[in-house]
Amino acid sequence: MRKLKELNVYNNDLSQNEGEFWNEALLEEYEEYLNWEKLSFNPSIPFTLDLLQKYNKNWDWDLLLNNAGVCSKSDIIEKYQNRISWFNVCLSQNEIINEEFLKRWNLKINWNAIAMNKHYVKSMEVFNRHLDKWHSHNSFSALSCNENLPWSVDFIEQYFDKWDWEDLSSNDGLPWTINFIDKFEDFIYFGHNEKISEYEESMIFGVRILEDFPWGIDLLEKYEHKWDFDDFIQNKGLWNKAFKPYVNQDMINLIFRILV
Repeated sequence: MRKLKELNVYNNDLSQNEGEFWNEALLEEYEEYLNWEKLSFNPSIPFTLDLLQKYNKNWDWDLLLNNAGVCSKSDIIEKYQNRISWFNVCLSQNEIINEEFLKRWNLKINWNAIAMNKHYVKSMEVFNRHLDKWHSHNSFSALSCNENLPWSVDFIEQYFDKWDWEDLSSNDGLPWTINFIDKFEDFIYFGHNEKISEYEESMIFGVRILEDFPWGIDLLEKYEHKWDFDDFIQNKGLWNKAFKPYVNQDMINLIFRILV
């Protein structure tokens, strides 16, 4: 370790090395050479509240709160509540988000982030418990991105005018079947690119990015008027379900002969 300064620590990613050599003395001696963003997500750092305080200007606090090696996340939030991103805290996929947490930090909570939190908002019980928050914070667009909600036709119809259909259309958690697509065809975004200037395009992803989708030649033909084939996005699900079953070695050889 004596030649650490000569190794160009930042570029060699030593800071994300999860070896058991890390200690406080090492951090102190090579503070200016280390990549503290990567250290913040390294579970092998001997984290303590004193260590966090000592280098409080160096840490990436959002990464720290998602680091499995950091204990006492509640203490960190308490102490550094004005340093952290509450959007990222509320989006965190770990055990800190619960009813007690929401009550304790009611004035800090970002309800749009909570709505997208797949770890916490994944049942009708939780959805209904915070229904007033979804309405008052206009969180239905965020909820539309949550794959773990118990999506069903009845659920979608119950709050039909609240959902963001562009986000719903890119949500793998919906019950994507031919019948479902037929029912909501006029509201589903199939995906396309919009030219907004001579040099810029806006990309509407839509269902064309979904892998867990009932892809097939029949479906592509049925909704041919909906697809923007010129800008279709690479999709393993589309290839495996719609095209791969019809491809054999003879066809591959023929394609190569044509191309070559």
